[in-house]
Amino acid sequence: MILAYILSALGLMKMFEKAGVSSGLAWVPIYRFYLLVKISSSKIWPFIVYICGFVSYIVFYAYSIYYSYSTSVSGLIDESLLVGMSIKVLIFFVIYGLLHLTFNIIIAVKLSRAYTIGGGIAFLIAIIPWAGYMVVGFGQAQYNGPQ
Repeated sequence: MILAYILSALGLMKMFEKAGVSSGLAWVPIYRFYLLVKISSSKIWPFIVYICGFVSYIVFYAYSIYYSYSTSVSGLIDESLLVGMSIKVLIFFVIYGLLHLTFNIIIAVKLSRAYTIGGGIAFLIAIIPWAGYMVVGFGQAQYNGPQ
């Protein structure tokens, strides 16, 4: 996980340099996604969708921890409630994962237009972002601005 973060930050640093953005901002966790959206598109809605999903992920995760803690402390563990909660958690994380993948695909397509890269690299950015950022950042891709 840490290695993927470091590799993605290194790739984003080079991508930001090509786009004329300060490369040091690639190390700032949430802000770098904002910058990625800004250099790939003139619209900000993909970032807002991503942030809403991220915030709901944290809130739902905290709620599930609180729920499991409160039922285990009270001693009244109703297994049907725990199974129902775990199914809700599973469904939520599947939906969140699909939304995150959708966000990655949208940004990858927009980046492929902004950097004039092929569909294969866009697919790589969507599936394994850190590897795609490295290829675009250290490769021959030229930044042409948001399309």
